Amino acid sequence: PLFRSVIRNAGSFGTVEVGWKIAPDDSNAFVLDQGKITFVPQQQNADIDLFLKSDNTPELSKTFTLTLETIQGGARFDTDPDATAATLLVAASDNPHGIVQFSSPFTRDVSEGVGKVMLGLTRLFGTFGTLRVNYTTNGSAVDGSDYTLNTYSIDITPGRQSSSVEVDVIDDSLPELTESFFVQLVSVELVSQESNTSVVQGVQIDTLPSLGSPTTSYVTILENDYPYGVLEFDAASRRIDLSEDAGSQQLTLTRTGGTFGVVVVTYQSRNASAGAGEDFDLGFD
Repeated sequence: PLFRSVIRNAGSFGTVEVGWKIAPDDSNAFVLDQGKITFVPQQQNADIDLFLKSDNTPELSKTFTLTLETIQGGARFDTDPDATAATLLVAASDNPHGIVQFSSPFTRDVSEGVGKVMLGLTRLFGTFGTLRVNYTTNGSAVDGSDYTLNTYSIDITPGRQSSSVEVDVIDDSLPELTESFFVQLVSVELVSQESNTSVVQGVQIDTLPSLGSPTTSYVTILENDYPYGVLEFDAASRRIDLSEDAGSQQLTLTRTGGTFGVVVVTYQSRNASAGAGEDFDLGFD
């Protein structure tokens, strides 16, 4: 509990009852927002015990006024109005501005022609205030060549529990192997209101938004546009007329598209009117 001491100056004869009240009314803040304390004869000090409600509800810091309102038993209040009022500052609780992290799935495979990839963000706990989430990218895929981000920050407005980082995957005709990149959340800031981050008696008055986990989302762009190539006989090798004494004839293969990796081509002949081993033999270069 919290407590505030009430002092009885001058005489201490008789029993005195003092009524108190907290304003403004807030049923979520205190167990009791009004009550009475009693001074018995010769008692000069009494405490008002204040109990804060414990819950899991995100709340901003709040200021209340505790006022001594009534008195019975022959005593009177001090004529200084400040002597009968006290300020109560209740610190923010349960992450009122939220904790931001990526939502599932945290890894995904996409084709180059997917267009847009939406990486979901979740805002846990409170949704007070506008947040600005800042992020960066890296990986074997190149920003500007394989994908683009129009911005490297996104705002989440009050009341919203989710948002998305939008990535445009560039669809081109270049043969490419599988490439990947990741988006990394680097910071989150409160941009819509002032915060009192001072510490009073070991308690921070306002809490700032923070990043949770995971803060990284991974995207893999699958191989595209035939990176290992498309193989076929060139036009001149598709039909050849030879005389029996022509000797050898070379047939040419062409590899269009990509040229990544070593490609092994298996081939065989099929007999028509000429027979392998009798009319011709196969070799390779």
